[in-house]
Amino acid sequence: MNKTLLILKHEFTHTLKRKSFIIMTLAFPLIALLAIGGYQIVQGLGGPPAPGEVVTVGYVDEAGGFDDYTNQQGVTLISQPTEEEATRALLAEEISQYFIIPEDYLSTGVVTKYTLERELEISDEVWQAMKSFLISNLLEGEPNSDIVNRVTYPVSLSSITLDETGQIAQQQGGFTAFIIPYIFSILLIMSIFTSSGFLLPGLGEEKENRIMEILL
Repeated sequence: MNKTLLILKHEFTHTLKRKSFIIMTLAFPLIALLAIGGYQIVQGLGGPPAPGEVVTVGYVDEAGGFDDYTNQQGVTLISQPTEEEATRALLAEEISQYFIIPEDYLSTGVVTKYTLERELEISDEVWQAMKSFLISNLLEGEPNSDIVNRVTYPVSLSSITLDETGQIAQQQGGFTAFIIPYIFSILLIMSIFTSSGFLLPGLGEEKENRIMEILL
């Protein structure tokens, strides 16, 4: 038993002194932070404008009937007569991007966006402005304002967890309940892969020492 503890102590201290172990231990969280930071930087490049700045977005209404509600929060939609005129305005930097509402929009719901910049995804501000613009024009003339508001914001979801007795559980979970086990599972996987990677050199060193003992 004493020899086992001695071997464990030796392997533990020897592993902690390895430069590769220190580098690998620091590399995983560093790479994760760099990935998150890079994603935030990329998002920030095409992110929302500064306070007070209005984004100008063009649109070509081939379906007809989308004329009102062009002033959304932080976004101004400018009607373009044709796709060629919209492209010219985009190249002249009169608009930041433009949408084409095709003739079959009511049956397909497809809207095509054109821009000069590569994006991972459309910004939330422009997406919400375009969505509100389309819904408001579709519901133009609807006398019931409650119906208009409900179509614009169809659901506000509230989730409740029940226990085994059917009563409301004291712990409702949420993001914290998900992220903590997720982080610990990732750390467990990292520790298994890292320690197993250093196990083979340890076995090789032990075999070398055993051979030297036999030769001596």
